Amino acid sequence: MSVPRPTSGPELLEQFQLDLESDINEFTKENIDAILDELESDPELRDKIVGDTDLKAFSDEVQQAVNGAERTALHGLVAETERVVALGQDVRACDRILGRMADYLHSFQLDLGEISAEIHQLQQESSAMQTALTNRQLVEEKVRTFVQDVVVPPEAVRRVCEAEVNEAYLDCLLAINRAASLLPGLKAPDPLLPSTPSSPPPKAYNDLQPAVELLIWKAVAKVREFLIYRVHALRKPHSNIQILQQSFLVKYTGFYQFLRQWAPKVAAEVQGIYIETVSNLFVQYYKAYLASLAKLECDVAVKTDLLGAPEPFAKSFTKKRTSPFSLGVIGSTQTRNALLDTPNAPAIVPHLAASNSEQFPYEVLFRSALRLLVDTACSEARFCSQFFDEQEVVSTVIAKILAAHLEALELRLSTYFDFIGILLMLIINQQNVAIMTQRGFSFLGDHFGRVSRVLLARLSVVFELHMDSVRAALTTSYVAITDQRPHYVVRRYAELMASVLSLHVVQLRSDEAFEDSFVNGAGSVRPSQANPWGDILGAEWSGKLLVLRSHIEQLLAKLAAPLAAPSAGPEGVKRRSVFLINNYDLVLSVLEERGVISEEMMVFRQLHAAEVRVFVEEELTGVMGGIVSLLQRSPIDGSEIRADVVEVERLAVHFTAEWKVIINKINTDVMNMFPNFRNGLEVSKQVLTQLALYYARFEDLVKRHFGNSYFRKDMVPVSTIRYELQKYLSRKF
Repeated sequence: MSVPRPTSGPELLEQFQLDLESDINEFTKENIDAILDELESDPELRDKIVGDTDLKAFSDEVQQAVNGAERTALHGLVAETERVVALGQDVRACDRILGRMADYLHSFQLDLGEISAEIHQLQQESSAMQTALTNRQLVEEKVRTFVQDVVVPPEAVRRVCEAEVNEAYLDCLLAINRAASLLPGLKAPDPLLPSTPSSPPPKAYNDLQPAVELLIWKAVAKVREFLIYRVHALRKPHSNIQILQQSFLVKYTGFYQFLRQWAPKVAAEVQGIYIETVSNLFVQYYKAYLASLAKLECDVAVKTDLLGAPEPFAKSFTKKRTSPFSLGVIGSTQTRNALLDTPNAPAIVPHLAASNSEQFPYEVLFRSALRLLVDTACSEARFCSQFFDEQEVVSTVIAKILAAHLEALELRLSTYFDFIGILLMLIINQQNVAIMTQRGFSFLGDHFGRVSRVLLARLSVVFELHMDSVRAALTTSYVAITDQRPHYVVRRYAELMASVLSLHVVQLRSDEAFEDSFVNGAGSVRPSQANPWGDILGAEWSGKLLVLRSHIEQLLAKLAAPLAAPSAGPEGVKRRSVFLINNYDLVLSVLEERGVISEEMMVFRQLHAAEVRVFVEEELTGVMGGIVSLLQRSPIDGSEIRADVVEVERLAVHFTAEWKVIINKINTDVMNMFPNFRNGLEVSKQVLTQLALYYARFEDLVKRHFGNSYFRKDMVPVSTIRYELQKYLSRKF
């Protein structure tokens, strides 16, 4: 509601006075303080107050100025009364117009509120329609997909029933699979609809189920016939089974999976036909391969090639036949243990080897046969894993070929007498264990174990034959010696032990390589499972080798005994020592040549050193026996000489006259007695060194007890003898 405005001059003046009084009444203590602060900030007013100005006069002057300003304002207001009245009328007119506008705007606001409510309602209806549309689209998509999957196209039905089975046929099987996989879902009652256990299946299930089953059985029959045909095609002569598997059968893996899903019995039938066919083919080809390899074998050892066999009955060793007791050269190409450096070498191709007139020892043929077996088994395992999705099938497939391999091995070993060859085969077998583990397969572990046990059994038999031959040599007289050179039995023993011990080192390295490959994750078989036979030269074999060494020592003692018999003469003991030193040196030389460090080497080195000491004493006794005898009778500290001056003079004069001849004779005789130049050189050095020591003691005794004798001055000085001996002692091999 608007306030009435004054319309005349007196009214305006009265209103002005009322407003002035209202303003005066509004003054409070706080307002007055604020006004005083404001006035105090005025510099002119502050000067008036602070200065000498009369404040009352100044107040009156200000009051007069204010009254004058008030009158002037009132006169001006009265003069403008009409215009102010007109302005007030205009303001009231505008006020009425604005009031009507406010009414219009209020009405418009109400209309807008109604429109907003309608828009909100429309938005809700639109959202509901959008949700309904989305749901319909989802249902439409699912229904369309379901219809496409559940309905087998007529073309696919025709191809299932009439088309040839090939790679494109797999698309038809996929269409049947999709339709068949939906049948259980159709048969199940809808959880959103009321149903009972006796409620019949939906009509869609009743319509589709017979048709889909007919298609499945039709496809099963055609696929079965096709797969059996493909399996029988492997029997075509000169066919490469692995190539046919990877080129043809692997492409039809989906066919077998279809059979296994919808007809497990038919799938088992197909699998059985495959196992029977491939197993028979493998064993047929493998036996033919073993027969071809047998024609390439060269004999290394026969039944009479034993350690203690008499030399006249032992077969002579030609260039085409290596020693059965060593890792010697095969023909003229490589040593027998060279094949251990190439465990992944390919198998021998028999017809190529035969065309080149090549022959091999049995361990090479064994490695080739085992390599073919391993490669075939691994290839078959990969195929069975791809095609049947069951790697275990390979064990049944290769069962016959494993039996054939073991049977052939046992048959050959029954007449096999090569001890070194069996050791090589044991290591080859162990290397293939590591190869299989690196390839990630473990199903041949039991077979490798059986092969190892067969080899170890034959190894024991052959070793016992060698032991029996040495025992026979100990109890018979057909093994005799004709000179002091190394005996042929000892040579065989040295070669055999060097081969055994060097192969033992190779076998230990193979064990370490196997364990490294296992730790690196190459396989899933524990070493104790895949390598159950362990170290082939463990405690048991160490004991056997110790017994063999004991028999060899006994045989040497028996052979050397006649040389030192009383009937053999005064040098019998020396000849016995020469014989034993030559034999011990032979064993040491062969072991050192192979780089073998073992207990055998230490034992024979001790035996060798002991016999060298005996020989040194016997040799010096022969050339300067009087001096040696004198030194042996006299105390070691030189406090007494147990000989008269005549004997001492004779000994001193004789040695002074013959010492160079004696040294030269010792060197010549020793070098002639020992065929090994290095051994003879070392023995010669020891004899000459001992000669210098004996003569130094003899000279010291003469100096102590016969220092004033005339022959003392003529004795050759020790320094001269030592200087002369340096010519011999400084020689090197």
